[in-house]
Amino acid sequence: MSCKDVMVHSKHLKIRRSGWFVGLWTTRNVWAARAIVRIVVLLLLVGCKSQAAQNIQTTDAGSMKGFELYSWSEGDAWRYSLLEGTNRIKSYSEVTAADIQLDNIEALIEAMGNLPLGDWVFWSDQRVPGTHLPPQAIVDTIRGYSQQIGLQLDIE
Repeated sequence: MSCKDVMVHSKHLKIRRSGWFVGLWTTRNVWAARAIVRIVVLLLLVGCKSQAAQNIQTTDAGSMKGFELYSWSEGDAWRYSLLEGTNRIKSYSEVTAADIQLDNIEALIEAMGNLPLGDWVFWSDQRVPGTHLPPQAIVDTIRGYSQQIGLQLDIE
């Protein structure tokens, strides 16, 4: 390549070969390359987000019948259980079993935070004999938290 084959312009470098010009990283090409890279990255992000949303929907789709929340008092303490909804009334021993028992409101709030957005939680007063709602201040706290995280809380 001779000096005659290289033409230097103020904004970009062009190389002349066999009567045609090849632009190397001209201003227009840089912007086009950046735009293409942005589009590819955007498509990848959208594709990854869609896949993540599908994974959440298929692996954590929630419950067809929502969830059932039970509460009862043991001395001065309130206990809770949060179970997948069914069409049957559960027994007291079933809803108060030690392996599903939530020992305080903090544990209940943590469990509710793991439920899918928009799911229903049904909280019944005395549906199961021996269970009942806690004081109104606690009910209001749980109602407020449910609204905050996007759960549908139905208190019967």
